Amino acid sequence: MSAMMDQAISSTEQLRAFYEPPNAIVLDKVITTFDKHTSAFVQASTFLAAHIRDDAGGPVPLIAGGPAGFARIIDPATIEIDFARDCWPDSRLPLSNLYSVGLLFVLPGVKESLRMKGAASVKWSPDDSAALRLTLRIDNSFFQCGKAFIRSKMWEPPKALTRWKGFRAFKCIRKEQESAVITSFYFAPADGGALPQFNPGQHIQVQMTCPGDDAPVRRAYSLSGRPGDDLIRITVKRERPPAVASNFLHDHVDVGSLLEMRSPSGRFVLNENSERPIVLLSAGVGLTPMLSMLEHLVAGAIKRQVWYFHGASSGREHAMNAHVRKIEREHSNVHVHVCYSRPRPEDMRGADFNSEGRLSIGLLKSVLPWDDYEFYICGPGPFMKSMAEGLMANGIRSDRVRWETFSSEKIDIAGPEDIAPHGGEGVVRLPVVADVTSEIEFRKSGMTVSWTDGCLSLLDLAEAHGVPVRSSCRMGDCFSCAVPILSGDVHYVRDLEETPDEGTVLLCSAVPRGRITLDI
Repeated sequence: MSAMMDQAISSTEQLRAFYEPPNAIVLDKVITTFDKHTSAFVQASTFLAAHIRDDAGGPVPLIAGGPAGFARIIDPATIEIDFARDCWPDSRLPLSNLYSVGLLFVLPGVKESLRMKGAASVKWSPDDSAALRLTLRIDNSFFQCGKAFIRSKMWEPPKALTRWKGFRAFKCIRKEQESAVITSFYFAPADGGALPQFNPGQHIQVQMTCPGDDAPVRRAYSLSGRPGDDLIRITVKRERPPAVASNFLHDHVDVGSLLEMRSPSGRFVLNENSERPIVLLSAGVGLTPMLSMLEHLVAGAIKRQVWYFHGASSGREHAMNAHVRKIEREHSNVHVHVCYSRPRPEDMRGADFNSEGRLSIGLLKSVLPWDDYEFYICGPGPFMKSMAEGLMANGIRSDRVRWETFSSEKIDIAGPEDIAPHGGEGVVRLPVVADVTSEIEFRKSGMTVSWTDGCLSLLDLAEAHGVPVRSSCRMGDCFSCAVPILSGDVHYVRDLEETPDEGTVLLCSAVPRGRITLDI
């Protein structure tokens, strides 16, 4: 626990990392009144961290300390703590209110910590006119060792901030060019409400009205910022025409512009129940979810070893290189290796990039020390297929490899046993549960076809018959392939994080139940 004392807590997110429900190991040790052990620990403590919810449900972190005895047991279920007057945020925590409070007591050199949760009030101290006194009635208290409390959670995230139905308006607050072809956009909710919570690696679907398009255009973009930041960030590459959405964002969205967005979603997320070292592999604009993961990892309490590999054509196209290099300099557990396939004369080896050529399995084997890694991959389809299959061909377990793509191209990545790796976003091999006698009418296209055995979804069927349809993630997350269904019913072959609007169907995740009519 002395390590925690040596490391300053400088943000709300770092404090929250310590307060993550007690795990199963400690549940049977939870007490609801102070005993001689907890009482002695409190009386000897000279430091505590407090986590308080304000009236809006937002977290307020506080640090308190003093000579032994600044925290005192009053009765078997009540504790008093003195706070310096100038550290109490009156604007967020009026003295007259009752608050939900979590406390963490530590003793230098002692491996265990003492945690408790309860309801508390705050008043002026009768003994010191420059101090406040917090009186807390405990709900529960328990001891935990250092690693156990770092891995656990005490509060669920506020549900109201996590998801919303349909689209919500967001306002562009900042726009920054990251390279010749990549730009970052920073957004805040237009309604002034809370930012969405998300897991590093997830994406958000953006809806925009583009000139020349009758219907709104929807695209999914990875959230490239860290969960808990003041704004949400997407980082977008300008694709060559006829790519509509990326060019619209670059040319028409500026500070003050409004865009509509769905709740963050996606299964390509960090495994935070592990302490294994992590390898982040990206190419091109595939770095966006990796940036979110990297920033989240270095802000966390557990310092996992992180290897960040990225491939780009040259410094002209490479985004956020200086930002990633700065993270590497400031965090000894972060190791960065950049490959340029066509470096320019002004691109400096050792400063801008490390290796000339494409990022490959051979390079990984030459650079990575031997260890039990978890691999995360994002980039163009051929890059992901090559990396994922190459890793598994070299003995990496399939459940250690995860990937994501937003290309409409199907990427069939085969593992050693032809099983998609856990958490992968490639083609999911699902049993065909469609009614094989089904007929599907594509009303606007003027054709009716029979269900084809071997198709995984209605999207596959539409593409096989040349029916024009938009698609992106092919996993039921981005809603790009949502179309009206005029009659009939479908069965969804995977669990959806959000159901489509009534009267619409997600083609990538649905198969027909009998005859259906689609308005495409």
